[in-house]
Amino acid sequence: AHRSGRQVLMTHHGDLVMPKGAWNQTVQRTVGWLLSQGARSVDRISTHTQDYADHSDFLGPHRHKVVAIYPPVTIPRPNRAEVERWRRSLGLDGAPLVGFAGRFVEEKGFDYLLQAIPQLAERHPGVRLAFAGEANVVYEAFYRQCLPLIEAHRDRLVMLGLITDPQRMADFYAMCDVFALPSRTDCMPSVQIEALLCGTPVVATDIPGAREVVRVTGMGRLVEPRNPCALAEGLAAVLDDPWRYRRPYDEIRAIFDPDRAIRDYEALLAEMTPCHEGEGCGWG
Repeated sequence: AHRSGRQVLMTHHGDLVMPKGAWNQTVQRTVGWLLSQGARSVDRISTHTQDYADHSDFLGPHRHKVVAIYPPVTIPRPNRAEVERWRRSLGLDGAPLVGFAGRFVEEKGFDYLLQAIPQLAERHPGVRLAFAGEANVVYEAFYRQCLPLIEAHRDRLVMLGLITDPQRMADFYAMCDVFALPSRTDCMPSVQIEALLCGTPVVATDIPGAREVVRVTGMGRLVEPRNPCALAEGLAAVLDDPWRYRRPYDEIRAIFDPDRAIRDYEALLAEMTPCHEGEGCGWG
């Protein structure tokens, strides 16, 4: 690209963080080194938040190249009638419901959420947790490691499986009273933006990048990472008074506006577009 006079943009969605173990750490160092070589050679790097860029080990040496652009998240509006029908079919009428979703990997911190259940149940005895995603999938053997916790709380867990239909996913978020993001590390997972757009407040760990959504919207709470007690307390507080943490749809949509994200990317690409004699510059 450089030999042909073109600039290069790298998009960065999060540092590679592998589980403990000699092999995993070897992979992390090797892949990290390769990615760093690429980062040195590119002209600009886009990532989702400045907060993550300021704390990223990978982006640190290249901060002068980094531009932060919120992701262009889109999701349908929930079908409220279908949400109520789905809740009834699952036997969840009247039950406080905590949702969580994503890859069942160590990074996502679902083990802390499972450990938080006893304390959460003391405040909300009828609480249930609904998971949208693939279970029994071999991701880092993490699901198998969590099986004792899953079995211990099986009566409170609703495993919905992988949801691929956007409307169904919107209804899942709306069905939940609060959405949990107990991640160990995370750049800016789109699930929390989707949850807010469906009217569901978020409890997220106070870590770089992942905390951005709650910080800029006020629609939820931040809790100490890797702390099941703090997580249980945060979830219980939102379940105590969910309306306190809800914000109008238009307010959230204005912050996470897909059109603005696209315009920001277009502006960045225009800035990187070379001008040749006799040609227009930028994107018309």
